[in-house]
Amino acid sequence: MARPANPLHRAGFRLLWLSSVSANTGTWMQSVGAAWLMTELTRSPLPWRP
Repeated sequence: MARPANPLHRAGFRLLWLSSVSANTGTWMQSVGAAWLMTELTRSPLPWRP
């Protein structure tokens, strides 16, 4: 019976998987940081200045 973690036993797949997880984490962090910055730049609830 195949176990779900079997592909991680292969060095090439493990490296590719870890690289993908790392890149996706960095993308997520950048998205959160950009959204946080946008909310900190202005306290106005409106997307434009009246």
